[in-house]
Amino acid sequence: MLACRRSLKFLLMAVMLVTPVLSSTAGALPGSPSQTMSATLETPENLTADSYPFDVAVGGSYVVWTKTLGEFCSPPGSIKSLHLTTRVQSTLVSDCDINLANVVADHTHAYYVDWLSDTVKRIPLGGGTPSTVASASGLIYHRALALDNTYVYFGDDVGIRRVPKEGGTVTILASGYDSYEMALDYGYVYWTEWSLVADDAIRRVPKAGGAVQTIVLGGTLANPHGIAVDGSYVYWTEEDSGKVRRVSKKGGTILDLVPIQLSYQAYSIAVNDQHVFWIDSTTTPGTGRIRRVPKGGGTVDNLLAGLSGPRGVSISANYVYWGDSGGAWRLQVGPFRVNLPLIMR
Repeated sequence: MLACRRSLKFLLMAVMLVTPVLSSTAGALPGSPSQTMSATLETPENLTADSYPFDVAVGGSYVVWTKTLGEFCSPPGSIKSLHLTTRVQSTLVSDCDINLANVVADHTHAYYVDWLSDTVKRIPLGGGTPSTVASASGLIYHRALALDNTYVYFGDDVGIRRVPKEGGTVTILASGYDSYEMALDYGYVYWTEWSLVADDAIRRVPKAGGAVQTIVLGGTLANPHGIAVDGSYVYWTEEDSGKVRRVSKKGGTILDLVPIQLSYQAYSIAVNDQHVFWIDSTTTPGTGRIRRVPKGGGTVDNLLAGLSGPRGVSISANYVYWGDSGGAWRLQVGPFRVNLPLIMR
């Protein structure tokens, strides 16, 4: 049963990876995304035309993004960076023997998961030699990755694990749990968990180790995907329902910030002190969007619409970043306080 479950999950992830490529052949790629929000915003800024980044992160003076391995190595798996002041773009890694997924960054390094070698690696943001931080089991089925000032946290077939950022002893924090996306606060690791054979869940475990706490289990959960936290709440998106939801970190009544939207899948998510940002995607080219909603609920703003294959939303104090068919982009939405107190930016 476990082998069957893994095979099905691998198939689903493979479909998710090639969807942007398939979409790009369905029609001409769109130009600049359209702005549909009523408030005054800066014009979206195209940082690079390197199309279809799989994930995007901001660290120090850099924005970094990953590109997954294409069929017949077209394109090769790669991780790239752009210095936001000098605008110098660097290819940090490019190889047909790697398949890159999530990326996170601090002020000096980018950290990423290589699916094919089942490793977590890091590389200096300005370029250099990659180093292996941890080896793992079955990372291809699990893409959870997060970072604080001391450790890298990731999910694999063993469960939820932790390793020093420079490499070293790997500690198992939670054995036997699936993970999809991950978020951190000062004391806990939080993750979304969806399964083909068990109840979906939102869970957390102390960063120092201890009992796993289930915040939400089963019920109305519909393939929870992205996850973010602030001082009081856990926020997450759902693929099957298109919902954006929140609940107290200790559990309780779920608040639907965005109700069911069956024509959209809600993916990656980020929060600052006022808003929740997330990506809505569909299988129809030119219908994806970047949206935001007040953290307590209220009017939903379409910051940008007309996107094809949007992925990897990330925020800084002043900007929201994402990738789509047109490359890596950012839009000024600040200044606000970002709920990322754990990492030196």
